[in-house]
Amino acid sequence: MKHRPTALIADDEPLLREALVRLLSKAWPELEVVALARNGREAVEHFEAQQPDICFLDVHMPGLSGVQAAHHIAAPTWCSYRVRPVRRASFRTRRSRLSCEAG
Repeated sequence: MKHRPTALIADDEPLLREALVRLLSKAWPELEVVALARNGREAVEHFEAQQPDICFLDVHMPGLSGVQAAHHIAAPTWCSYRVRPVRRASFRTRRSRLSCEAG
């Protein structure tokens, strides 16, 4: 049986977490999202428990940021993992538009 890739998604915005889950399910149907985190600290905890193949981390989160979480994940105890930033996406325009539409 072929290994199904697994992922962790960390974002402090619940709507954006769910939107990414939906987008990934369409773009990468084989990917199994095994954990959702609300902040960097939860992301590190979920990573240690689940050891997903890939992590999608929001850069700006309260407390431990996505960048800080990536440093924890890439610590020497997890030396077999390689952290590679793929893309920094901004949802500010989308958030602003949603705020205008809702308000």
